[in-house]
Amino acid sequence: MTKTVNDLATLPCLDARAILEHLRSRHASNQYYTYIGDVVVAVNPFKRLNIYGKQYHYKYQKAKLRSDLKPHIFWLADHAYKRMRERRSPQCILVSGESGSGKTENSKLMVQHITFICQSSHPFLEAKINEVNPLLEAFGNAKTAMNDNSSRFGKYLELKFTPAGILTGAKITDYLLEKTRVTQQGAGERSFHIFYYLFAGMTREELSNYYLETPEDYRILRDEARGGPVFNSAADIESHRLMFHKQLNILKLVGFTEWEISMIFTLLGAVLHTTNITLPKHEESDLVYIVDELPLHIVCKLMGLNEAAVAESLSPVPHTPEGASHHEQKPPPSEGWVGMLSPRRCNARLLADCKKLDLSVGILDMSGFENFTNNSFEQLCINVANEQMQ
Repeated sequence: MTKTVNDLATLPCLDARAILEHLRSRHASNQYYTYIGDVVVAVNPFKRLNIYGKQYHYKYQKAKLRSDLKPHIFWLADHAYKRMRERRSPQCILVSGESGSGKTENSKLMVQHITFICQSSHPFLEAKINEVNPLLEAFGNAKTAMNDNSSRFGKYLELKFTPAGILTGAKITDYLLEKTRVTQQGAGERSFHIFYYLFAGMTREELSNYYLETPEDYRILRDEARGGPVFNSAADIESHRLMFHKQLNILKLVGFTEWEISMIFTLLGAVLHTTNITLPKHEESDLVYIVDELPLHIVCKLMGLNEAAVAESLSPVPHTPEGASHHEQKPPPSEGWVGMLSPRRCNARLLADCKKLDLSVGILDMSGFENFTNNSFEQLCINVANEQMQ
């Protein structure tokens, strides 16, 4: 193909073959965005691009016609904001695609463009909104077989504006969080980023405040199939250390208090110790028993719980008319930890001056398609949600 077009909707024949041929040709010529009507198709080049600086914000803000400039994600964000103001009606942008295709990064770029071109009713509001995504990623993203930073939840970020287009706040809603990833992951995959940030970023003294030692001591962080250390290299540790301190700064910027931050780490520590509690079944009965009581003791101390009561809840003795009897009891679910940094906590700090009459631009960023020989139930839900959006 010798010539491509910026908008594939102008082609006389628009079928799957034509779309793929044009996208392949444009990618080969370093053109990674393509329009299909009001749709922007992004093909991830997996390299840094110098097309998102201030000059590009200004270019797409001042563009009279879409055809004046090359296809860009900024045009979609700019178009949604201007349409909201012109029509006095809420707008929504849906972001869908394969895991690793760049959905989350493009979502962040659209937020950056909208907050760049509008006025704000509150100091530092734009910075808080732009930093919320990286914060949620630490607690909701993980390494998968397809993507080192895969969103394991869907999020809907709603930017709130006055009829005059002044930014007043934001609201986040989360969907389909893959909670089971806390306790089990596929081969070569990892749990959520924040657990690794802790061990790379905290000093030994800080870790000891939560009775934490080395990451290899915790079942949910070890790669049982591969073996070896949790961190692959010194560079791996350093990158996670930097991310830990970045998350600390974001928590403070968004408005979390020192006590709230300490509670977050306490809960994370409790999760790590909880998942080290093993409850095998007795050989001669259905009764389960605690092999090592130390993790249980630490969890109860961190959470302020009665140790005897928690131990009893793990292996209760129900009473029947015939007398007491034991039965098998599964360990308590430890995935409820995600509530500690729920979007509700962030929303309380982002909804600065919002009113019921405010307009909005919403950006829905779903977890990506993934297709393996064996898909988890959560991934099935994610795939179905993406197909419905398509």
